[in-house]
Amino acid sequence: MANVRHGPDIRPVSAASAASRRAGGDVVAEPATPPLFSSPTTEAGLPGARGCGEPWHYRNNSSADAAEQAGRQSWRYGLMEVLWRYSGLKTAPRGDGKPQFTVRRCRRVTLGSGFAEIRQRDGNPYLSGVYRCASIHGCPLCGSVIRSGRAAAISEGAGRWLQAGNSILFASFTFPHDRGMPCAAGREVVSKGWSHMTAGRAWVDLKASVPVVGYHRSVEFTYGENGWHPHIHSMIYLEGAVTAEQYAQVRLYLERSWRAWARLRGLRRPSDAHGVDVGICVSGVDVGNYIAKTQEGRAVGNELVRGDLKAARHRSRTPFQILDDFRVTGDKSQLALWLEYEQATKGLRAITSSRGLPEILGVPEQTDDELAAENRDGEAVALVPVETWNQVTARTGLTWQLLDAAGCGGLEAVNAVLAAHGLGLARTPPG
Repeated sequence: MANVRHGPDIRPVSAASAASRRAGGDVVAEPATPPLFSSPTTEAGLPGARGCGEPWHYRNNSSADAAEQAGRQSWRYGLMEVLWRYSGLKTAPRGDGKPQFTVRRCRRVTLGSGFAEIRQRDGNPYLSGVYRCASIHGCPLCGSVIRSGRAAAISEGAGRWLQAGNSILFASFTFPHDRGMPCAAGREVVSKGWSHMTAGRAWVDLKASVPVVGYHRSVEFTYGENGWHPHIHSMIYLEGAVTAEQYAQVRLYLERSWRAWARLRGLRRPSDAHGVDVGICVSGVDVGNYIAKTQEGRAVGNELVRGDLKAARHRSRTPFQILDDFRVTGDKSQLALWLEYEQATKGLRAITSSRGLPEILGVPEQTDDELAAENRDGEAVALVPVETWNQVTARTGLTWQLLDAAGCGGLEAVNAVLAAHGLGLARTPPG
């Protein structure tokens, strides 16, 4: 049976609202990009500023949920300032034949209203009336929202499935890789490898024998001493309580299929210890229908899809950690790694479900665009005119500082920050 591991409990994050679809097309001219390595602005002494000048990493390590969320958002906006200048992701050519940047415009370019609107919900500030790229791999902000929504939906569905007396197996896959393998080649190995395992007569026979009703699958990337390391996490749903014989049958099938795929691609034999790892998910105690936990003590949805919250192990780094290293050091080799990853994962569906599984679990599946769409459920705090907003996003650190002020001090705090920087004031939202 699977090894029992112990780790910190991570609670699933609430699903993002998809009440409105992401708007597009009607945008103003793009503002200037901010200088990358200029001195960050400070929030010390400004009324209503959260944390009273404490840096993001202090808040990020605080035990308080609100402080941790603020720290993560501060870090993400720091990464966005890099991407506003350097991201290479573009849309497909449109009617005029000119592709447009996507991540470079995200949260920075206002839509048709001429304002960037700051809203808040439960003390957490966010932007409305701005373009959203809906890139799960290339955008730290949209990626976080999409993964959060998927994590919540998967946790809810998994909890229902387990409480009904059924089972879930948690399986991860990796393969031997060398520093010279491009990120795009690794992507192809894992994505096509999964298709190889879950297609054909052998998979159909396994589903009938065990029985397997479906799966969720996610693809993640890290970078370490041996170069890019793509890997798969999956949840395999079984009807009824899994027996030792069924567990062994599924595990043997996955191990043999994964090794056969590696041979077919001319790769070295996957490690017996790490090539395929299979565990059994169990329901958490006193957590109702919403949460299920693995034997590692993690929420199922978070473990599967929240790659943006994970820190890589054994001296490996996640793509966002690579981007952050470039942000801090200016080392262009780190930017080159990020841009390679960005292009290799363009169009890759990070999280997929087998056909019919969302309906079986009673949790309808949403698209990335729907999950990244504007959430207008919160309270409107401030309307920042586009002329002012363009200047805000052109100054290092000021975008998050403004949002952070709105989160605890409202419009008065927002305007105190703007006035301190000699910028035009925000307006009171209508109604």
